Amino acid sequence: MALTAGPTLAGEVEDLMKQGQGSLNRFDYRGAISAYDQALEVDPDNAMTLNSRCWARALWNNELREAQRDCDRSLYLKPYNAATLNTRGFLDYRQGNFKASIDDYTKSIKLNWQNASSYYMRGQAYLKVGDTMHAKFDFMKANELDPAIKVKYSKYSIPWPPISL
Repeated sequence: MALTAGPTLAGEVEDLMKQGQGSLNRFDYRGAISAYDQALEVDPDNAMTLNSRCWARALWNNELREAQRDCDRSLYLKPYNAATLNTRGFLDYRQGNFKASIDDYTKSIKLNWQNASSYYMRGQAYLKVGDTMHAKFDFMKANELDPAIKVKYSKYSIPWPPISL
């Protein structure tokens, strides 16, 4: 059972989340996961922290089974969370589950149609299953919402696709 996070516990979790995000920004995935582990010791049912740890593991492309458990637990706690669906879509992609990735990104887009990342990665998944038409639409939409999306994902070794839009 989760602790009822009072001001002190909530502040501790927030500080650890900031520490984890800082580590992610430096591509220090182990450091980020460690910070999220500590935050989950304080508040084990924090869906946002579970999502963040899943994201760190998916970016690192390591500990993917654990990442899957984190994403699934986060969605159990908050079933209609666009951010976690986006994260699980990325995890699905990393694991080669492209149809599941498309499904998770589609659900995420229905909840938050303004997230360029969801369109970009769904486009990548569409390319992997050979659906160039839908991929082109998603890449155009992602670029419209965030022209810097190409740079963001190239840092994760997922470059802009070699197709003409």
